[in-house]
Amino acid sequence: MFLDFQIIKKKKILIYDSESIEWLKKILNKKDYNIYYNRWFTKNRKEKINFWILLNTLISFRYNNLRSFKEQYKKNYINYASPKVIITLIDTNPAFYLLKKEFPEIKTIALQNGIRVSNDFDIFKKQKKIFKNLECDYFFVFSNIIAKRLSKYIKSNYIISGSFKMNQVGIKKYKRKNKILYISQTPFKSNLEIEKYEKLIIRLLYKICKKKNLGMDICCKKNMKTKLSNEFPYLKSNSIIESKGQNSYEIIQKYKLNIFKNSTLGFESLSIGEKTFSVPAGCFDKNWKKNKHLRQPEKFGYPLDLSNSGYCWENKLNEKKIEKKIFNLIKLKREKWKKINSKRNKFMSYDKNNSKLKKILKSFQIN
Repeated sequence: MFLDFQIIKKKKILIYDSESIEWLKKILNKKDYNIYYNRWFTKNRKEKINFWILLNTLISFRYNNLRSFKEQYKKNYINYASPKVIITLIDTNPAFYLLKKEFPEIKTIALQNGIRVSNDFDIFKKQKKIFKNLECDYFFVFSNIIAKRLSKYIKSNYIISGSFKMNQVGIKKYKRKNKILYISQTPFKSNLEIEKYEKLIIRLLYKICKKKNLGMDICCKKNMKTKLSNEFPYLKSNSIIESKGQNSYEIIQKYKLNIFKNSTLGFESLSIGEKTFSVPAGCFDKNWKKNKHLRQPEKFGYPLDLSNSGYCWENKLNEKKIEKKIFNLIKLKREKWKKINSKRNKFMSYDKNNSKLKKILKSFQIN
């Protein structure tokens, strides 16, 4: 974090939280937006505090706690930047949904950035007593299921648009590898080990692939590649692929079948019609919630109450059923799969090039 001495220019858009910029800059003109840096107390050197807004806040501030000071700094920043629209990809920050009350004349837009709801991990449910009257003008979400759930906590005009990131990368044509891809969903904290069900799934998939002479790759976050290599030394080093931003959305379009537990990337694969299979192992383990660092997966399709087996999922880690489902999906002609998936996929939509969002921005005379 460092002090920024530039004088803020008034612009049409304010991007709320710098973690949003990597993707939003792909659809916005740089001359049209400012960035509000929200993460003061992180080790990220890219975070900025504007010196002039800070000075103004220090002069006028009358309270004696840091939280109130930061809130006043935020208000001063927004007033000075004078945007028509405030937009964020960090949709789990309840403070964003309090902006509408403070700035009713500014349009606020949230874009869903990941799978957000489960019985034991629901940020809005947990903080409902602290944060009340949450609101934004538009909330672009993955599906009707998510809209229905979030509408309990946030008043908004919900627009079903799928994944902003997947929409932006779009559908591409690649020569498919004679392999399956397992999308790893390992802990986001680098000091944590691979969780037990992750190990069970990978071992089972490797066994099935070896039996059927089928290749297997794993897509994982950067901080887990070494741990996966050490845990599964029989996998070739080039079979464990690091996902880096946009490339993960390209990787999932290069395989005969993508397999996942309950990661966002797996649902994004479904949204573009890729052959995809979910194995949410651990969803019946009542003791799983005791580990506070890991999120217990829900049965596939939560909060819908679906059967334990379906066209693209098996909730139970049953070797025979999973093996049969994998090879039925691989053999299934892609056009037939797409017809089945388009009828049954209620879990994530697809909006090519984020046309719905661009239409809304255009209505505000932006872009």
